[in-house]
Amino acid sequence: MKFRIFSICLTALPLFGATFYPKEATELVLDLQQATVEVEGSQTGKLRVNVEPTLISPQHYRKKGEEEQIYFTSTATHEKWVVDLGQEVPVDLRLDLSEGKVDVKLNETNLRTLLIDCNRGEVNVSGDGSLLEKVHLLQNEGTIALHLRNETSPLEDLSLEGGQGNLQLSLLGAFPSLQRISMEGGAGELQANFAAQFKELEELLFKTTSGNLTLNFISTWEIGAHFAIESTRGNISIALPQELGVLVRCSTATGTIVEQGLISTEQGFVNQAYGTSPITLELEVKTLSGNIGLVVQPLSSQSP
Repeated sequence: MKFRIFSICLTALPLFGATFYPKEATELVLDLQQATVEVEGSQTGKLRVNVEPTLISPQHYRKKGEEEQIYFTSTATHEKWVVDLGQEVPVDLRLDLSEGKVDVKLNETNLRTLLIDCNRGEVNVSGDGSLLEKVHLLQNEGTIALHLRNETSPLEDLSLEGGQGNLQLSLLGAFPSLQRISMEGGAGELQANFAAQFKELEELLFKTTSGNLTLNFISTWEIGAHFAIESTRGNISIALPQELGVLVRCSTATGTIVEQGLISTEQGFVNQAYGTSPITLELEVKTLSGNIGLVVQPLSSQSP
């Protein structure tokens, strides 16, 4: 199969925007320096992109192997354009931004992967009924917020990486294909809230150097899962489902451990369902300087 290269420099586009029809494209690339970027999907397959750049230097297209790309760069003008993705060919969206703000509303747009690398600024991603299979959000300085609601999400892999700033993750609904979640921050708060059903999710990592972790895992698992949770300096608060088996191994050098609804054993902290439930959630929780709080609650306490 021959790949067609679709490359566009926004310098030549009309001020009031344009529409593109990437019939065979596999990757949409936005390479910007300073900008506010709004991306919104629709049920008809259109991806509306609004860019408000300032002091942007033109970038040049570079072909990588035989990948087919739609490549956008911009000068210091306000651009609005539409990419009609259609309903047949899934497209990967990659956004590289040196500084600015990114707001992505996914809806049911036919995007397969979402990769955002924002050096400094704010990244907000939300969507109901998203068709994404992979999400990777990277931020060096600023905040990242990801909120997804889906009844049958095809999402398989999800990762958030931050330097200085807060990380937020919310998953509501059903994610039957999700296998891995990773959230790693430097200095900042890390929050995760799940009210969902998971069939294959068995590997979860939550790590920060300096900052508190607030984690709500009151959800339904159909498979045993392992959680690695670590903070060099900060408090850790974890809520867990009462109906599933829970085993928590904790360690803190200078803080205290407070538990509610758990029993201390030689193995670690366990709940009443441990050993009788066919599903067990195993957690390794570590902090050098900070307190650890653990609580188990019924699934009915979690509002979707």
